[in-house]
Order: sequence, then C-alpha cells, then structure tokens
Amino acid sequence: MARPTKQGIDYFPLDCRLDDKIEMFLIEKGAIGLGVLISVWQMIYSNEGYYIQNGKDLHLLLKRRINVDVNEVSDCINVCLERNIFDKSLHKKHNILTSKAIQKRYFDAAKKKKEIRIINKFLLIGVSAYENLVSTRINSIDSGGNATNVNVNVNVKEDVKVLGEREQKFANELKPFFDNPYDRGMLENFFNYWTEPNKSKTKMRFELEKTWDIKRRLETWDRRGKMQRGINTSQSRTKEDITESAKERLKRVFERNDSDTHSTNG
Repeated sequence: MARPTKQGIDYFPLDCRLDDKIEMFLIEKGAIGLGVLISVWQMIYSNEGYYIQNGKDLHLLLKRRINVDVNEVSDCINVCLERNIFDKSLHKKHNILTSKAIQKRYFDAAKKKKEIRIINKFLLIGVSAYENLVSTRINSIDSGGNATNVNVNVNVKEDVKVLGEREQKFANELKPFFDNPYDRGMLENFFNYWTEPNKSKTKMRFELEKTWDIKRRLETWDRRGKMQRGINTSQSRTKEDITESAKERLKRVFERNDSDTHSTNG
C-alpha cells in the first residue's frame, strides 16, 4: 500500500512586517500573544495545513509549548477572533481557527503535493487553480472539538468539470431565445451575469436563487434594459436640447452684434 501524502508542511513564510490588526493584537497581548499566535500558525500548517479545531486540547498543547496559564492562552485566541486575525464566521459555525491568508499560503506551499484533503465548508478562498485537492466531508465534531469520520467525496477537478457542464446546459437553454425575441448582446450579458461562480467555485449565481424560470427572468431582464436605455436616451436628448438652445442664443447674440455694427457705421 502506498504511503499517504503528508497533509501538513514543514515550514511557512512569516512576513517581515505584520499587518495592522496583528500589530494591534501584539500591543494588547505582548510577548505572550506573539508566542500563542505563532504556535497556532505552526500547529495549523504542520497538521491539517489550513485550519485547526479550537478547543480544550489545543489550549493545553499551547500551554505546554509556551509555558503560560491556559486561561491566558484562551484569552489570546479570543482577542485574535475579535480582531479577525482568525475568521469569526467559520469559528462560530465550525469552531475552527483559519483565515484567508493562512489558506492562501498553505495551498500555494502545498501545490506540489500529490494530494491534499479539503473540506469545502471550511474554505474562504477559491481553489479551482489547485489541481491536487480532494474534497472530503465530516460526519460530526466530537466533544473535544475534533472532526470525526472523514470520508473522501469527490475530486475538486471533477467539481470544476461538472460546473462547466452545467454552464453549457444553461447556455443551451438560452439558444431558443437567440434573435427571437432577444438580441445576442442582451443574451450574452444575461449569460455572463447569471453564470458567475461563487467563491468555492461550486455553484453559479442562478443556482443560488430560490426560484428560477429562465423565460420569466429573460422578460424581466429585457424590460429593465429597455427602461435603462430609455432613461439614457432621455438624458442624451436633454443634453442635445440644451446644446441646441445654446447655439440659438449665441446665434441671436451674433446677429444683434452685427446689426449694432451696421447701425454705427451708417
């Protein structure tokens, strides 16, 4: 049996100049805060790579690493969440510590690995550019805050392929409306707008709608377009009227000046 690919990485880049929210965190929590933050980063990158479960076990491990009270560790993590150093939304939903920056650094560093496991609901960035990702799902979170029963689901490359197939199906549904009654330009704009993918590249805009009837959507799109064109045309005509009015006034001024000149010479 082949040896499974190591999920984590052995090193990660640390910027020479930290961003403002981290600087403010360090002002508030000092050297202990720096120790906690770097230790959390190390544990994220060396294990799952792009996230870690927050909980009692993590806090105890951090206490042992940097030799501080566990309550101080917990307080530092809470301040990181308040300052959005770790994403608050995902922490609230799944009790994990992660961020866009962590995920971007990890996936860039791990792109040469044969295979990387990901959980789609934990992602904050688009991953379609990475070809070595395998989507997984979690069945539950245990009392210690750890994911259990992880099962391989589908390769991300297949997700992208299926998305392309659904996009083609959407385009085929538009074909009966080409040139009758809608022009090609309007339909292209309609297609580009409604097939925009979400951040995880798993669904298009129209698939996120609660209801969808392509014929009715086209009618609404066309009606709004005509209204907007009417407004633009009206504004254009108003400008033209103003311009013509100005020309007429100037013409009368010139004619009056010519008349006055002839009277003086006479």
